[in-house]
Amino acid sequence: MAVTGVNAPGWTYAGNGADQTARGDRVDKLAFLRLIVAQLRNQNPLDPVDNAEFLTQLAQFNTLEQMQLMNERLGSLLQAQMSAGEKLGEMGATLNQMLDALRQLLAYQQGQGAPAAGAP
Repeated sequence: MAVTGVNAPGWTYAGNGADQTARGDRVDKLAFLRLIVAQLRNQNPLDPVDNAEFLTQLAQFNTLEQMQLMNERLGSLLQAQMSAGEKLGEMGATLNQMLDALRQLLAYQQGQGAPAAGAP
């Protein structure tokens, strides 16, 4: 069922989905709910929305919500992974410094004298 001329209070839409994507806009869940409510308010009482179609729209709304939640959680996971990677890099640099110091100490103890600065 095509819906045309829907103007819910506080929300207007002009153009098609391709226009909206090209502008970088996005339809959020509030706009989707407003669209469903406007559709219900403006439907023809003699030819109401098909139950299967209405359930499909509600399923799409639920899918949208779940995808947004998953996106937020993946973003948090990515942030945590990046932070852990940075910490591991710092730990690796510290470990390399400690290994260099141990090599110098072992070289000195084995009678090779004081190693040259920066030599492994």
